[in-house]
Amino acid sequence: MGTCGNVILRRIKIRTLAKENKIVIMTILLAGLCALTYYCHAILKAHTILTHFYYIPVILASIWWRRKGILVAVFLIVVFALSHVSEGTISSHGINCYLRAGML
Repeated sequence: MGTCGNVILRRIKIRTLAKENKIVIMTILLAGLCALTYYCHAILKAHTILTHFYYIPVILASIWWRRKGILVAVFLIVVFALSHVSEGTISSHGINCYLRAGML
C-alpha cells in the first residue's frame, strides 16, 4: 500500500479507538482537572490559567461523541462553579471566571 493509503489507515485508527479506551482517557482527564481545580482554587488561590486546560477534554469529547460531548463541558462548568461557591467569595474576579466558564 502506498503512503496515501497508510495515512488514511492512521486516520481511521485514531477515530476508531475502542469505546472503553475513550471513556478511560476522559475519566482520567476529568479526574485530573477536578484535582487541579481544587489545587488551584483552594491552595494556590490562582484562577487565571486553570480554565485553559478545560479545553482539552471538551475538544476530545466533541470529536469522539459529537453532540454528547457537551456533557463534558457542562460537567466542567459545574465543577468550576462549585469550587467558586465553596470558596465563599464572590468578587469581580469570580464574575470574570464565570464569564470565562460560560464561553467554554
